[in-house]
Amino acid sequence: MRHIVYGLMFMGLLLGASRVQADEESYTGTLNTRQSSVDYTLNLQAAESVLMTAETLTGDLDLRLTIKNTLGTTLAENDDRNADSYDPALGFTASSSGTYILTVSQYGNDSGTYQLTITQGDESVLAPLADLTAINLSGTERILDTPNFRIHYTYRGEDATTEAFAQSVAQAVEYVYQVEITQLGWPAPMPDGYSGGDSRMDVYLMDLMDDSGDGAMGLARPGDQYGDNPNTPEREKYATSTMLRLDNDFAELEGDRLSPIELMRVTVAHEFHHAVQHGYDANEPMGWYFEATAVWMEQAVYPKLSSAVYYVESVYDFPELCFGTADDPDGLQMYGEWMFLQSLADIYGGNVVQELWVNIARLNGFAALQQTLVAHDDDLVNALVRYRLRNIVRDYKQASLFENATVWLEDSIHQTGDQITSGKGVQPLGANYIQVSPELGTFRVELADDGGVLQLWAMGIRGRQAESFALGRGAVLDSSAYDNLYLMVMNPLYENGVDDCQYTSYHLNISPASAGDNLPIEQVWDARWFTSLKRGG
Repeated sequence: MRHIVYGLMFMGLLLGASRVQADEESYTGTLNTRQSSVDYTLNLQAAESVLMTAETLTGDLDLRLTIKNTLGTTLAENDDRNADSYDPALGFTASSSGTYILTVSQYGNDSGTYQLTITQGDESVLAPLADLTAINLSGTERILDTPNFRIHYTYRGEDATTEAFAQSVAQAVEYVYQVEITQLGWPAPMPDGYSGGDSRMDVYLMDLMDDSGDGAMGLARPGDQYGDNPNTPEREKYATSTMLRLDNDFAELEGDRLSPIELMRVTVAHEFHHAVQHGYDANEPMGWYFEATAVWMEQAVYPKLSSAVYYVESVYDFPELCFGTADDPDGLQMYGEWMFLQSLADIYGGNVVQELWVNIARLNGFAALQQTLVAHDDDLVNALVRYRLRNIVRDYKQASLFENATVWLEDSIHQTGDQITSGKGVQPLGANYIQVSPELGTFRVELADDGGVLQLWAMGIRGRQAESFALGRGAVLDSSAYDNLYLMVMNPLYENGVDDCQYTSYHLNISPASAGDNLPIEQVWDARWFTSLKRGG
């Protein structure tokens, strides 16, 4: 798969393939828009191993191999055998005797023919896998071992680095391990067997960025075989080991707010936490869980170095989009949602994020988050409303680093009789923000033309304190009581995914009113970091 780490599996038509023999067997097939996958049956004895490779013969196929049991549980899969190939190679050892399903599938809508080779026998048949999946550096490989990591690097070619940089990486990975695992109590990642030479986690120093700084600072690649992580008290289905790649020098980013060594350190904190996540569930379809948590962890490990504040503007500029979406203009919103996790940690303590990952291992999509919140007498919509309101006043301990970023101001109300017409509207769990002039005085606001879907909230700021109110479908407010008053139109509807987000449009009707009943204050906020909302973030 082309640089995609997490995804869904295809299931094809079960074919009556003949039983695989103890020696090598080869098959050819075709994949296209009509046939996206082909299944083969494997009859394995307990402790029997099988090596599977697939190569594209014609066309532009990007192949994937997946093994499932007869219940449909994914046990192992591989997409790209190494960094230089889109062809997969997969090794598997059966834990019990029975029938297994091997699926050859395509990624995307590509088409062509393939050859599948299956070698079945004892564990010795897996010996070629090390060479097939090897990461090849541009020069003679050097090894630097630490208690928990094996670092692979070279002095020559495009991947060339220095001994001093390799030693800095060695110090960083062990420091991050001690903070995340020993101090914060997250479970150690799943061991990788003998991939890379021994059971330590492998870290490859490679040239991942071009001269302009485009590319990746680091990558965390999940392993092929799913199962239970022995380092957790729970029993997982989709835990897997992880291999890390880091840029070989970070020199392309010289002159950034952080030095190359500092950038390397926070990248280690981020990518290593992906390995921790893979020890719970490498197969979770919601990508924002992975990225938001890894950025949040940067704050915990290196609070003075974290790059988390870089992602704030991505969230603030497009608050109307689906929460957790990857379909934002710059693709960074899922990283910026670390602020949502921070909002939960500030209420329930930092352990709530680990509780979330325990639930991710059992449940997919928003169901994991909902289950986590229910345990704290909370729910998903309430948590998202608090988050969207909190973003108005920037009530975060890191807000001094947010510079001038504010949530996007959708519109302003200056007089009664105004009717606010939304642009496209608001997507699930998203929000629009509308400013109310203090000179307006007492007025009534009502939602209309939204099919009864949306909810209305208000945030009044006075000095260094703010108050929020639930308005339902409408209410009477007095704008003169505050230095700043904002309305928030919130979409509380959501599905258990963020791949197909639709807008809900609306109108706000503003009419004269006499003094109404005092609305109960829902929450009081710290407004010391508040700055007036503006268009453009």
